[in-house]
Amino acid sequence: DLMSDMRKNIKGESDRDTRFAVEKYLIGLARAGMGKDELDRYPNPLKAKDLPAELKAVRDEFVGRKLYQLSSPAPMREKNESIQKFKERKANYDEQRDNAKDFLESTDFTRAEKVELLRKEAKRRGQNANVLYNGRRTAFGERLSRL
Repeated sequence: DLMSDMRKNIKGESDRDTRFAVEKYLIGLARAGMGKDELDRYPNPLKAKDLPAELKAVRDEFVGRKLYQLSSPAPMREKNESIQKFKERKANYDEQRDNAKDFLESTDFTRAEKVELLRKEAKRRGQNANVLYNGRRTAFGERLSRL
């Protein structure tokens, strides 16, 4: 999760000031998760515009994964799949999508920023990140339409 990934930046670090430069964002994230107001001393990394580069990269990758999850197509029933199994899989998909949507609503990313993060995630997964190909919408274009 985001907090664990951010914490990796200070693993083994003994300098107190260096640790606090990351820990203040971890505290800000925890406060946001508990529904508490953001404090100047403990900024929420999901809304901070001045994050250190290494934390921004971690945050952006995490948000990109959430955008990818949110924009995934709904599952289709597979051949020979029981109705009960499909309903369970669909309920899991709906829950994950709702969680991703709730999370993304807690950020201050603009649509343009979300599109760019989704594009980076698609490229990271080795997928085409063009919206159109030969005048037709690509799989990435379909993802954008679901945002």
